[in-house]
Amino acid sequence: MAKIKVIEDVNKKGRLVYMYRLLYEQTDETHPLTTRQIIEWFAKRGVEVNRKTVKNDVETLVAAGYSIKSKRSAGSHFYMTEREFDFSELKTIIDAVNSDKTIPQERCRKIVRKLTRLASVYEASSLLEPLETAVGEETR
Repeated sequence: MAKIKVIEDVNKKGRLVYMYRLLYEQTDETHPLTTRQIIEWFAKRGVEVNRKTVKNDVETLVAAGYSIKSKRSAGSHFYMTEREFDFSELKTIIDAVNSDKTIPQERCRKIVRKLTRLASVYEASSLLEPLETAVGEETR
């Protein structure tokens, strides 16, 4: 998924897509976003939302079948609970791709980049870290 930069002429349907992408790309169980963070994220992109808008949009996404969890504490926190592949599945696939000597190294990198898009940015970083270390050791 391409990272979202600027949003122009966002109607409710468009805002829901951006809300989904924000939660998909930027959250997981250990990295939820608060209502305030979501409001600020949209504000930086020129879209005015409030607490009620965030709550309603998340409820709409949940009603449509998306796995979004809400935690209540000092404020609401939201995160994606399910993805196509969980972290261990992605790690297994990435390890298999990297260990296959029949796949050229540049092709491996492209496949791994695509696979990490199926995780949050935090999980993607953890998936790439061992690979970057291994590449650094190979060049020494």
